[in-house]
Amino acid sequence: MPKLFFFIVFLGFIITVLIGLFLWSNYSEDMDNIMPAVKVEPPENYKFIETEEGKFIENTNVGLKFKIPEEWTAEKKEVQKDEWVINVMSPDIKFGEDGLLSEGCGFSVWVEEDEILANVIRTQLGEIADADEDSEVVEIGGYSALKINIKKESWGEIQAIEIPVRDMVIKFDTLFRPETQERCSAEFSKFLNEINIE
Repeated sequence: MPKLFFFIVFLGFIITVLIGLFLWSNYSEDMDNIMPAVKVEPPENYKFIETEEGKFIENTNVGLKFKIPEEWTAEKKEVQKDEWVINVMSPDIKFGEDGLLSEGCGFSVWVEEDEILANVIRTQLGEIADADEDSEVVEIGGYSALKINIKKESWGEIQAIEIPVRDMVIKFDTLFRPETQERCSAEFSKFLNEINIE
């Protein structure tokens, strides 16, 4: 009798676990349909091209092409599982223990396939007031873009650019340290002016 009792309890436990797993997997699928994960362009879609005019990075899937400043380097870096950025860095770049830029200039570039975010940014572009000091509308590669400035005394200034293109958002960001802000800001502006988006 005790063996039969324990067998029934064990069988009940297994059935409960299986039902829970079944319900959880259906719930998980439903959540993916309601709020799908943001898809980031994979690293293999970014091609390094060298021409007489300089070094470029091109992503034909997105229609994005930009020039790497002379003597600078660029690398593909995984920042989270399946989330990649392209880091464009000056020769004198150094990072602090916190992982943030401590010297030199650097920019990060990535593309998110997110139609909802692209539409939200398009709406924001139409609503930005001239008095808003933290954000403004700029033109990058023939597209209207949202430029966001965040100043933090201990870090310097973070600048982010978000460009809605079709059902994607092309993103650029950088950190200007107080001691390199003038130089890096000029480099970032020049970099942004040379971006081509089809």
